[in-house]
Formats: sequence, structure tokens, C-alpha cells
Amino acid sequence: SGDGGGESTTLLLPVSAGASDSVVPAVVAPVSAAAAAAAVPFTSSTAAPVAHGMMGPASTRTGDRAGLLMPAAGSSGPAGPAGPKHAPPPLPGAEDAAKFAMWNIRRYRPYFNVDDAEVRWRVGSSIIGMFKPDFMAKTLEHPDLYGPFWIATTLIFVTAAAGNLSSWIAWNQSQGSDAPPPPAPPAGDGGGGGGSSSGGGGDGVQWFADPTKLGTSAVIFYGYAFLVSLALWFWTKYLRGDIRLVNMFCVYGYSLTIFLPASLLCVIPLEAVRWVLVVTATVISGGFLFMNMRKTVAEVPTAQSVWLLASVGILHAALGVALKLFFFNY
Repeated sequence: SGDGGGESTTLLLPVSAGASDSVVPAVVAPVSAAAAAAAVPFTSSTAAPVAHGMMGPASTRTGDRAGLLMPAAGSSGPAGPAGPKHAPPPLPGAEDAAKFAMWNIRRYRPYFNVDDAEVRWRVGSSIIGMFKPDFMAKTLEHPDLYGPFWIATTLIFVTAAAGNLSSWIAWNQSQGSDAPPPPAPPAGDGGGGGGSSSGGGGDGVQWFADPTKLGTSAVIFYGYAFLVSLALWFWTKYLRGDIRLVNMFCVYGYSLTIFLPASLLCVIPLEAVRWVLVVTATVISGGFLFMNMRKTVAEVPTAQSVWLLASVGILHAALGVALKLFFFNY
């Protein structure tokens, strides 16, 4: 209370605390004695908003007589009691890939999360892997599918292009010698009976690119990198071998690296050189597979491990022979 009409008075406002009789004093802004005399009665419904609005840090207090806080700077609405704070959504990279279904592409995102330095090391290690067999040990916890996919894809186009180029070189060399007779052109609709017509192309043999080489190389290299490795993984797991499928894809995909330069060099029109290139690439690639899978093979029974290693070698040799016969046999 105050002694004079012009003096200010500080009031203590009782705030109801539920059903109990206890009160909580709340200090509000000083008001004049006249305004205090004309103030409305303070009850739980009138005093609580005032007390709530006027309490808090000095930076958030306002002079609003209704007891409502004004919007804070940068906010879009009136501030009230602090509500539950929601954590920001997790970043895409922090998602648990295992929670997605097998047909969801986000499940395989971690296997494409590699940088250039890692890919370069793995490509180089696949070439010298038979002399420094630490590829499987260093990629065991973090295998990738980025390198295997792009190595196989690049090899498909390189092999098809190099095979067609070898075919053209062989055709071009044959033009200076006894060339085979040209094939009979198909009978036209308006050309009359059964005679063959020369459609203006002359009697020379023409060369055409073979587009089926692209499909053949896709079947060979995608099938070897992913289907053959899948079959061998099933066999290894059946024999109680400890290796993940993605590790099998990784080591088989990178084993194809050496066939890229070999395919480019096979355009050399010398049959002996082509055989040497294919055999060398097959031996280096097969040695990389053997040296990095020996630990896994050693975990299976001895009698079965012999058949498993024999299958790996036979299938790899078949890959080299298919590469030579289907693409560079001219």
C-alpha cells in the first residue's frame, strides 16, 4: 500500500496452485495507488495470466496489462508457455539403411559412399592384388558397389567397341588380298523374279558394325560380376564360410579391372599378341581372386574347399576364353 496519491505501490499477486491453499507470490511492475484501488479482483483466472506473462528474464518482459507476452523478435506469433521441443529431422546420411526393404534403393546407399582416393586404391590393388593381397582385409568393413558397377559397365562398352574395331581392321586388311565374294543382296519387291540385283553398292565387300557385341558383353560381364559371385556366395555360405554377399560382389567386380587395358590392346591385329594379353589378364585377375579369398576358403572343410577353388579357377578361365573368342577372334 502507499501513503499518497502520487506514490507507486508494489503488489503481490496470489496465484492459485491447483486445489491446494498455497500461494506463490509474483512480483509485477509498480503501479500507482489510484490504479491499484481500481484494479479488478485477482482470482486464479485473472492473476495467473498476469503473473505468467510478467515473470521470466528481463529481456522477455513487456508492459502489456493483459499479461500476454508480445511476439519475440524473429517469431511469427505470440509466445506462450514453453512447449515440447522437437528435434530436427535426421540428415539423410545418418539414416539406418537396414530399415529399408531390399527393393528400396536407399538400402544400398552406403555401398556407393566412397571417394576418389578409395576407388583409386581399390583399382590399383586389384591389378597388383596377387602380389599384395590385402584388398579383402581393408575392404571387409566398408565394401562398395560403386567401383564394381562402373568397372563392369565400362568394360561392356570398351569390349564391344574394341571388338568392332578389330573386326574392321581385319576387314580392311582383307581388301588388299583375295577378298571373299560379296553376299547376295536380298530380292527387292519390284526387282522381278529370282535374279540378284546390284543395288548401286558395287561388287566390293562392305563392313558393318555388329551391335550384338554390346548385348553379349553385357551378359558376360554383368553375369560374371554379379550372378557368378552370387552363386559362389551361396555355395560358400552352405559350406559355413564367413563372407558377406556385398564383399563377394566387391572383390569380383574389381577383379575385372585388368581386362580394360587388355581389351584396348587386343585391337592389335596379331593373334599371338591377343592370346598373350588375354591369358595374362586372366592370370592376374584370377590370382587377385584367389589370394583375397583364401582366408574365406580356408574356413570351409578341406574336401569342399578344393572343389570351391577349382570352380573359381574354371569360371575365371572361361571368362578369358569367352573374351577372346567372342570379341577378338579375327
